[in-house]
Amino acid sequence: MAPADAPKRLTIDDIKPPGREVVVVDWPGRDRKVGLLHINCEEEQDSYFAMRSHFRKKDQSVDLFSQEATEAEEMLQQVYRMLIDPAAKVADYRVFSDADQARRRLSMSERAFFCRLHDQLFAGPKGEGED
Repeated sequence: MAPADAPKRLTIDDIKPPGREVVVVDWPGRDRKVGLLHINCEEEQDSYFAMRSHFRKKDQSVDLFSQEATEAEEMLQQVYRMLIDPAAKVADYRVFSDADQARRRLSMSERAFFCRLHDQLFAGPKGEGED
């Protein structure tokens, strides 16, 4: 049991700004539910920079010739950030411990499914969020 003066662990309900949501969905092909977190602009940017870092570590360039691979990696980075354990309801309690674990365990079709579902569930009015 935690001491009375221990800081309270923040839950998603405590920290989510207006419009930030978590929707619990079925994981296709698995007997499991998963929380789908509405990722924000900062997390999208983090996904982009994590993708660039991933290729830099492998000494591979990010250019027109690697576009398909870079888009797939950025998608993986986004899915890693959006999948959370719905039972914990804690924002930093992701399903995967890191992007490498997500890379090993998620199929390409699962990655695409969760990105499409995220876009369907959290799309605002037409034009919102578009740059």
